[in-house]
Amino acid sequence: MEKFTVNITGDVNIILPHGKIHRRVRLKRDGYAPVSGFQLTPNDEEYDESNVSVLLAVPGQKAKSMCLLNALIETGFRCTHVRQVPTFDLYMAYEKKAIVTVSGETYLTGPAIVFYCFDDELWDISSGDAGLVRRLFEERTVQLRHGDEMIPAIAL
Repeated sequence: MEKFTVNITGDVNIILPHGKIHRRVRLKRDGYAPVSGFQLTPNDEEYDESNVSVLLAVPGQKAKSMCLLNALIETGFRCTHVRQVPTFDLYMAYEKKAIVTVSGETYLTGPAIVFYCFDDELWDISSGDAGLVRRLFEERTVQLRHGDEMIPAIAL
């Protein structure tokens, strides 16, 4: 682990990832998606995408804007699959095991990182698009029953 020094005035909440932050997070595609991964440190050919503005959507919670690296840390770097957001030209990275199918309908039960991508390069998600995705996910949020437990999910 790298050593660092922090000078703090006031309250602070620090979330550190468990383990090493990878230089590149590879993504597996479920359907068409023009992205192969997230570049987190610059190299000779690509730029650092860690500060790109994305939306973190968790079923049953209000989606929030943040930088890509913070979204990856909050999700434990488990969002390794990508698909298109329903009805949008945006994409979402999610954990494969968070996808469930009930009576032929597909649902997302875990967090998703929503982002804008063109030609395998990430761009900041606009505030207008973020607002539309928030509303879409709120409208598509349902409660799935698993025994006595109710699980919030987003219909895909």
